[in-house]
Amino acid sequence: MFILPSFAMAAETRVSATATAGVSASNNPFLSTQNHAAAMLAELSLHPVLTNKTETTAVELSGTLGHRRYSNDYGSYVFGSGLLSGSSRQNERLSLRGALHYRQEVSTDTVEDVSGAIDPDSVRRSFGASGTAAWQISELSSLTPSFNAERVSYDRTDELTRYDRLGGALGYNRRLSPYTSVGIGAGVTLFKFRDTPDTDIQFAEATVDHKFSEVLAIEGSLGAQRVTFTEFDGIELERKAKLLLQGDVQFCRRGAATNICLTGAVSSEPSGLGSIERRYSSGLSYGLRLAEFSNISIAANYQRSSGLSLLGNEPIEYLQASASFDRRITKALTFDTFLRYRHRAGIETAGSAQAGVNLRLMVGRN
Repeated sequence: MFILPSFAMAAETRVSATATAGVSASNNPFLSTQNHAAAMLAELSLHPVLTNKTETTAVELSGTLGHRRYSNDYGSYVFGSGLLSGSSRQNERLSLRGALHYRQEVSTDTVEDVSGAIDPDSVRRSFGASGTAAWQISELSSLTPSFNAERVSYDRTDELTRYDRLGGALGYNRRLSPYTSVGIGAGVTLFKFRDTPDTDIQFAEATVDHKFSEVLAIEGSLGAQRVTFTEFDGIELERKAKLLLQGDVQFCRRGAATNICLTGAVSSEPSGLGSIERRYSSGLSYGLRLAEFSNISIAANYQRSSGLSLLGNEPIEYLQASASFDRRITKALTFDTFLRYRHRAGIETAGSAQAGVNLRLMVGRN
């Protein structure tokens, strides 16, 4: 899936690296229900990026390697990520894109699922690949087949378990005007959970993208899922299927100095509990450029999830919110300060507040 650029073409290569050092304090970094849970955190990370572009191809190799140390006998964590992505325009009608990724993170940092609410001090690992082909079948219409595969596993936990995901989809899109596009799509995703029966999700959906102006746009999808799973009724395993709603929406205003986005989604997703969960989520992100070198960012994400195939599984609510201010001191050096808040409900209720500062040093061209 990765097409390396031809040396016969004029290529532009850029290399950069960003080093970050930070300290922060949290009254409850792992959402403990015990007293005296506060801790200090110190963190160091390095983020190199290599890109190579020609007129028809682009390749990116990037990664992050970091170390976080907690006080109060919480220990230390190594976290990081890696990404290899490539794209190629084969001709005027066909473009290909592919990616490989790896991530290792403290579960309390993730927003992909509620593992950070279930077992916050666990480590979440994911490794996967994806590919997409965009075929322009006419001036206004395109077909987009895609696939994805991923393995997610957890360390430092007895509650969360590994799962594998393999999926494929086909989408059709038609541009109705310079401002509006509509489409339809369908696909299937297979899930294999460790020590539990397999699950599959088949879906069909309709999509719409519309630009109200140069800065205001909305995009979304609405469809149905057929989820097939196995449930234990107390006596024996029973194979079941449910027809459920799926959809998402994103409404954004992106201006010269201000960006704001509202998001919402409902879907069925894998959980670290060895089952499919029904997930409702909403989010807000806001960015304001105060001056040429200063910015403010605010974000919030809310998730509510409950298992489909675990009888008596209590819904989990998880809220994450943050606010940050950054200022570029020199061309290479940036200072930022942040506040973060997390709240868990549905199982043992707990909350966490964190405040900290970071210094980032960048060298090279990004």
